[in-house]
Amino acid sequence: MNTTKVKAYGLFIVGLVSLSLTFVLFLKESKEVPVKAPTIDWESIETTYTRLENGALQFKIRCSKCHSLDGSGSSAAPSLTDTAFIHGSSKSAIFTIIHQGSPNMRMRGWGTKLLEKDLIDLTLYVDALNKNEK
Repeated sequence: MNTTKVKAYGLFIVGLVSLSLTFVLFLKESKEVPVKAPTIDWESIETTYTRLENGALQFKIRCSKCHSLDGSGSSAAPSLTDTAFIHGSSKSAIFTIIHQGSPNMRMRGWGTKLLEKDLIDLTLYVDALNKNEK
């Protein structure tokens, strides 16, 4: 074998290994570390029709698959229409779960994926569902 073929073969092997490692790292499941939810002054936030409407839209897009359209729950997720909230029913507790996800990781956190305004509106909507104020 001449040196040109050996070099070409060596470069091919290095490229193949590099591509394989890149592919493996790309496909490797990432474990998201929950970002701590910011503290919200709920007393200063007014529950308006516009906020509830946006919260309902966010709920429909992101939550209804598991919690159902009306929030009554399913085999995949609990009801949000009663007072038996697993992690607390205060706006702060609801916001934290929406932001960080559930401790058992069955529900993903939306804190890094949604604007804070949308997280707050979603919290207000879930709080209204909890109180049957939709």
